[in-house]
Amino acid sequence: MRKDAVCRSFGVLMTLLKGENMASAQKMLLEGVSDAVCFMLGALAGYGLGKMVGIDIFEDGYSGSGMIGILMIGLGGGAGLHIARIWRSHQQAKNKLEEAEVD
Repeated sequence: MRKDAVCRSFGVLMTLLKGENMASAQKMLLEGVSDAVCFMLGALAGYGLGKMVGIDIFEDGYSGSGMIGILMIGLGGGAGLHIARIWRSHQQAKNKLEEAEVD
């Protein structure tokens, strides 16, 4: 079972490297980069919000305020990821609408 998955993955990789499906590779790259950037920005926003209200996630031990700060970072990152996906879906809808108007 594992060998089949490796063979399929290798086949997909070779297809992408040949350039046969470059649009798909660019789409995957855009998705990955936008997810990563928005996740990091959301996590930083959560950290900054925690610092503004006086929560330090780097204090010694597992205090309640430190755990809340870590939770805020996680929620901020998740919100950023969700925003990235909403942005991409709006971009795709906009592109489809523009293509429909051209036709």
